[in-house]
Amino acid sequence: MKKMSDEEFLKYWETRRSSKLRYVLVQGIVFWAFPVFLLVLLIGFISGATNTEVLLATLPARILIWAIVGILFGLLMWSLNEKKYKQIMNKKK
Repeated sequence: MKKMSDEEFLKYWETRRSSKLRYVLVQGIVFWAFPVFLLVLLIGFISGATNTEVLLATLPARILIWAIVGILFGLLMWSLNEKKYKQIMNKKK
């Protein structure tokens, strides 16, 4: 994968930083936690470690845990991107 130039990153980040809440929800939960959650469930079923009764009994807790992890991941990515954005802006001055 090609490394993003500073200008490309600035353009990308300006469009992304319109709303921190939206970024955290979309990037953290929708694009990261939900796919990982599904992958973990799939691996559990394929390996035989998870059966339907256990899944249904623990599904609300699993969803809550993965949502929290997704929010934390989204906040971490927001913070890292903000830091990079500020470094680039300071370098341009």
